[in-house]
This record gives sequence, structure tokens and C-alpha cells, in this order.
Amino acid sequence: PGPGDSSAVTSQGPSGVASPMYASAEERASGIEAAAAQEPGALRADAVAASGRLVAAIDGMPAEAWDAPIRTARGRPVTGEEVPWMRVRESWVHAVDLGAGAAWADLPAGVVDRLLDEVAGGLSGRDDCPAVTLTATDRDPAPTWAIGRTGGEPHEASAPAVDLLAWLIGRDNPHGLPAVPAWL
Repeated sequence: PGPGDSSAVTSQGPSGVASPMYASAEERASGIEAAAAQEPGALRADAVAASGRLVAAIDGMPAEAWDAPIRTARGRPVTGEEVPWMRVRESWVHAVDLGAGAAWADLPAGVVDRLLDEVAGGLSGRDDCPAVTLTATDRDPAPTWAIGRTGGEPHEASAPAVDLLAWLIGRDNPHGLPAVPAWL
């Protein structure tokens, strides 16, 4: 984890004491802004160092820590086992966010598919989200996801999986789809 981490978590380590990554949403936002203002070389070095610290922490984790409870930034309960995926997800999304040459089309299909499943699952059944049925047109067979409130006629959205993902996480909307709430 580092200053720009978007997957803020609260963990309970061996002591049983909750340890939030950030004291508040404001502190998290401030850390992200400060990191984004860095020169590219400094930001790259910071990201590499943060990844090194994460790898070292993972290497030193006792077996029981993988089942330890964690709360994500949105309060979703997960275990330590999910932390490596959270870092993969964050690294790819922010690589595109930085506008330094990575594009949505560069994300591996497995990352796109897993993140689509995760985000759509989190938006499913939410009353503050429009009802939309998503279909990934570039997968065979074409998977579908239903997000948003139940009841009524859902909007239909058919597009390549990566376009659906970029829209769901609030990064791009090339197909003019309705606005959805924040995914994290």
C-alpha cells in the first residue's frame, strides 16, 4: 500500500485492533492528490516502493492472517486473501488513470472479467443505481450482468467487456450509458 492506494482497507491484525489505512476519507483524498502531483519519476519510484512493501508484508504473513477480517473503503467485509487481487485491480486501473500510455484495451481479459464481476455484483440490487442489463459482446458465450434497482424495464447495454468496465468504474462512457454510483 502507498499514498495513492484506492483500495483502502481496515484490518484487524494479530492484536485484534482495527488498523485503518487512512484516518478519514479526507486523508485518503489528500494522499491521492499529493501522490498525483508528484513528478513521473517520483511517482513511479513511490509505486515501486509501495509494491515492494506489500510483497514483503505478504511474504511475512502467517497462515492465519489470510483469513483475517478486513473492511474495504466501502465497508465490504473481505479477508486478507483478497488483498493481492485488490492490488492487481488498483495497479491496472490507475495505470490507465495516469494517462502515461496504458489504455483500457491493455488490461488482460482475466482482469477485466473479474473486475466486471466484482463491480456489477456490488451494484446489483442497489436502489441508487439505474437498472441496466450489461452484455459483453466480445466474449463467447456473451456473459450478462444485471445492476441497479429491481423492477421496471432495465436499460440494455451491449459493448465490449472493457468498455462496460470503464463505464462501470466511472472512467469512460463511449456508449452514452446512464450514470452509476461510485464503485468503491
